[in-house]
Amino acid sequence: GAHFMTNVGFTKRFWLSLLVNFGGMLGVLTLVRYIAHTNAYVYSVLALAWFVGLLMFDLKLFGGYVQAQGRVFKQQKGRHLLEVIILFILLEVVVALARPVFRRFLPSETISGIVQYHLPTDQLIGLVMSFFISIGDLIAAFVEELAYRYESMYTFRTKGKLVTGIMVIVSSLLFGFSHYYNFNGSFVATMPYVFAGLVLALGYLKTKNFWVPALAHLLFNSIALLSTIFLLIVFIIQKIVG
Repeated sequence: GAHFMTNVGFTKRFWLSLLVNFGGMLGVLTLVRYIAHTNAYVYSVLALAWFVGLLMFDLKLFGGYVQAQGRVFKQQKGRHLLEVIILFILLEVVVALARPVFRRFLPSETISGIVQYHLPTDQLIGLVMSFFISIGDLIAAFVEELAYRYESMYTFRTKGKLVTGIMVIVSSLLFGFSHYYNFNGSFVATMPYVFAGLVLALGYLKTKNFWVPALAHLLFNSIALLSTIFLLIVFIIQKIVG
């Protein structure tokens, strides 16, 4: 409840959250990639385990705030759900416009030497693992909102407009840069996600409710899950009919 309002700025919790969510994200995924090498299944299991652990860590830090914000969200559910939809659409539009601009900075997998893991979608085990990885994407969306939008940005709103503005930019850059491996090791190529971070940050500041950017981000990340569920259904039907 109320203690969250006084715990703002560059606190120990801020640095711990930053260390674990940003430093840990890149550090652990680097280690996981080293262990997995080219094996997509090993990478998927270890990466999912990391995200589940991160979720537990962040809920321990921010669980009280998440619950309190959930109660506020329910009080004006209709308005907030409309805000979620608007923010989701804005997110899709901004990322769609930015991707072609920054695609030229995306190095090829051969040049970067960074493996992009692909699970076979024509095999049941590949589809099942893809399903769990898609769940991992949803967990990632949730913890990213806690780390980058709440702790690294929203808590600074009482420090004045200048500080808040700076932290909006800093948190959005960190959010984008945390997707370093998604873009073959190019920080410049992560810029579409930096802009996505700005959209989510401004949405949070406007609505003053954590669940609005969190649900918009969850919707954005749910496309892979919906695609996997569709492919699973098609696969099962083919096996039954065949």
